[in-house]
Formats: sequence, C-alpha cells, structure tokens
Amino acid sequence: MDWDDESTHPLGDGPPNNCVVLAIAFFPRILKAHYMIARCLRMVFALLLTISAGASAAVAGELADIFADNMVLQQQMPIRVWGTGTPGAAVTVTFGLESQSSVVEDQGKWSLNLPAMLASGEPRSLRVVIGTEHVSVENVLVGEVWHASGQSNMAWSLAASAKKLPGLSRILMEADYPAIRYRAIKRREQRVEQWRIGDGADWVECTPKTAGAFSAVALLFARQLHLELGVPIGIIETAWGGHPIEPFIPVAAFTEHPVLEQERRLGELKDLEGLKAMVGGVWARNESWLPGAIYNARIAPIAGYSMRGALWYQAESNCGTGEDPRYYSEKMKALVRGWRAAWAQSDMPVYFVQLPQYPSPGWRLMRDEQRRALSEPNTGMAVTIDLELDGIHPANKLEVAERLALWALGRDYGRIIPVSGPLFRSASFEGDQARIAFDHVGEGLVTGSKRDLQAVEILEGKSVNGFELAGVDGVWMSASAVIEGRGVRCKSDQVPEPIAVRYAYASTMPEDRPWNLYNRAGLPASPFVSEGLRYSLENRD
Repeated sequence: MDWDDESTHPLGDGPPNNCVVLAIAFFPRILKAHYMIARCLRMVFALLLTISAGASAAVAGELADIFADNMVLQQQMPIRVWGTGTPGAAVTVTFGLESQSSVVEDQGKWSLNLPAMLASGEPRSLRVVIGTEHVSVENVLVGEVWHASGQSNMAWSLAASAKKLPGLSRILMEADYPAIRYRAIKRREQRVEQWRIGDGADWVECTPKTAGAFSAVALLFARQLHLELGVPIGIIETAWGGHPIEPFIPVAAFTEHPVLEQERRLGELKDLEGLKAMVGGVWARNESWLPGAIYNARIAPIAGYSMRGALWYQAESNCGTGEDPRYYSEKMKALVRGWRAAWAQSDMPVYFVQLPQYPSPGWRLMRDEQRRALSEPNTGMAVTIDLELDGIHPANKLEVAERLALWALGRDYGRIIPVSGPLFRSASFEGDQARIAFDHVGEGLVTGSKRDLQAVEILEGKSVNGFELAGVDGVWMSASAVIEGRGVRCKSDQVPEPIAVRYAYASTMPEDRPWNLYNRAGLPASPFVSEGLRYSLENRD
C-alpha cells in the first residue's frame, strides 16, 4: 500500500470516532513501518561497521610506497624504513637475517633503521608487520641508489636518444641489466609536502624492452657504475620537463639570500607577475613553477630513502629568452642544501650537468652561474661545452652520463681517476697580461679537438682559442692565449690594462676558432667569467 496515495489512506471515508476500525486499519501498516524502520536501522548500522572497519584497515598500517617490488636498497648505510599506522601499534621490519622493531608514534607515523648491509644481487623479500597488517615487498636487491632530477634533458629517454644518434642503438638493444632498477615519479605539483607518491607503481628492471623509456642520462650513468662496480644500481627519477629550478627546492631552503627570500614570499602569494619582474626572478607560467611545488609532489615522498647521492640536469628554463639567469648559483646551492636537510645527510654528493652549446644568449651567463655553484662542498659538474650542437635536447647523453660517472667513481667509490676538466681558480693581472690558474689540471693542460662519441684528439703546440679580456670600460676584446706551465697566459693589444677575463663565453662555438682547452685526460675546460665584470650588460646580453 502506498502511504502517499490519499485515496487509500485509512482515515479516508470511515467514521471519525470508530477507534476499532482505525486500529484494525492501522495495525498492518504499523507492523510494516516498524519492520522497515528496523531494517533501515540494521542497514545503517552495518554500513557504519563497514566504514569503521575500512577506516581501521586504512590506519592499521601502511608502508611508504617508495618501498615496492623490484627496488634497490642502499648498501653500507643504515636503511631507513617508514610508514604510518595506528598509534601504539607494534612494527617489525625483516629483511634477510636482519629484523628491527618499533612502535607507531602518537602522530600515527613510524620509522626505523635496518643496519647497513653489503651489496647483493640475490633477490630477497622485505617483510613488514604493523599491528595486524602484513606487507611483503618482493625481488629486493642491495646496491647503490641515486636520485636523478631536473627538466627535459634529464627526462629525455634512451629511446629518443637512440633514434637521433645511431651509436646508442646498440646500447639500447643490449640493455639487459636486471640488476639495474628504475623508479620514475610523475605526480603533478602540490602545495604541501606529500607523504605518499600515490601512483601504485613498482620499480622496473632494466631490459631491452623497458630501457627505452628510462632517462638516458640516468640509465647510462647507472650502467657505467654497474659495469665498474659490479653491484645492483637503483635510480629514482623525478624530472619534469619545461620547469625552472624553483619548484624542485624545498620551500624551507629559500633562505640566506635576498633573491631566495623574495621568491619565497612571492611564491606564497602566487604572485606570478612579481616573480617575473624581480631581479634574478623566474617567468612562472603557472603554479607548478612556484617554489617547492615539484619537491612537495615528487621528492618529499622519497626524502629519507637511503641513497648515495643525486644527479641534476636543469637550467634551460631559468635562462631562456627574456629570463634572468642571475643568482642561479644561489638557487643551485639552496637546492643542494635543501635536499641534504631533507635527507639528514649533510655531505650527500650532488653532481650536475653544465649546459651545452645552444643559440640562446642567456645560456652564456648561466654556464658561469652553474660553475659558481661548485663552491657548495661535495658537488661536481659535468662540462659539456665541447659536445656537438644538437638542438635543445642533444642526443649524445652517453658522454654526459660518463662525465657524471667520473665524479661518482672518483669521489665516492675510490677510483684514482681525473673527475673533471680544468676549472677556473683565479686570475691575476700584470700590465697588459692576465694569468689564469685552474683546478683539475691533472697531468697538464693541452689543446684538443672533439667529435661526439670519439676520444679527444690532442693538438700539441696550438694556441688556445676562446679567451677575452676587458678593462674598466667593460668592453670585451678577443685575446691571444697560450698554455704556460699549469695555467694560461693571455693578452690583447686592444686592452692595455685588463681587469677581467672570460673563456668560451658565447652561445655557440665559433667554427673557425673552436674552444679547445683540455687537460691530458681529454676533459674540457669549463666556460667562466672572472669576478671583475660578472654581471655587466655584456655578460647578460
């Protein structure tokens, strides 16, 4: 019977005082109403139990999702493992013969450290018990772990490089390295630091079928380490193409310099125009360009994952047309300090790529800004200025990766090898001449000629191209230069009293006078500008 149908209502046409009739008429309906109410109450109660059970399961225990099948754990360091759970719940983590226990804190978080272990290519399981929750991560190796980040040249895939540069095709076809594992994180920007990655993905083993999608620089770096060290290598890649450095830096690291502090204030206000207008600012296109936005989404969820160090290939989006590369060195140092603080690893090595040739004026000053970031301890820079001009995404990522690997092998793995080409140390001026001293001279300075994927041809006795001098008027003039001992001496008849010197300072290399300063290890000298006219108009334009 439909209670909304007035024609059948029990009070419709009956005598108004006939209680018996009313009672008889209402009784079935009362019973049905009671049944329906009881049924609804049971359904609501069951639903509440289900929701409560689901909520209990969600908070009973969860392992941070960077810990996933096929991962690599860092050797020779305490291995931090963390997650969430119900406050007070017991936590036990077991890997191989090692087991550690802890308790979920009042804030619902837990973490513990497994003891340092030696590298092993034997697949094992990481087992975690949080209260009544059991989590198992399979096919886990122990070796060396590196974080690779930056913009599109770091994200640029091995398949894309092999398509442009046939010399890499064989490497791709033979990329059967099951002990190299790769984890890409591609989450969009976030305003606050995230705990979870949230993509449900696992680490990926390197095979000829999977390697093409990996970052070319990161994979070729990992391949070099794997071949040299003979241990598993893990790469966590967080690159995002077309973005400046600001969103990769933790917001808390925008300190110790007025430009950084101003960027932080304007970023909190989402003032894109203000960021664009300030000296040393950034042309923020949207919120994914704001300070900390990519760090919050992609890097914060892995902060603390035990690893050896980090690789960085970026700067293009801080020195394009109309963009201001000044003070990038301060931003780079903030990135390094911010990441080290997030990992609680004050000496974590960070090795980065100096921009190669490209016909954009801002890249000239940017290369020197990148060089100046080397004042931050335990950093290293792969110089690429001698590699062939090949668009904004050069295909030759092999030699880029090999030069990054030199820093890691020499600094972190005990190899007695040259790690860099000549780096500017100082300049002295005597009359009409300048004398330049370098670090990383090794067995001596030479001139040379380079073609991609080929060894440097040493050219004994050749004059050094690419040096310029300027006086107090700030006008730069070409200078003749020769190697003298472990340094370079240069002069220009048009600059009788020089106060500044620079080398390889142009967007691209002149075809008739290619930059040609190397050390005997075949590693190129970095472009530089001495202090005298660092931010002159001529340097920026």
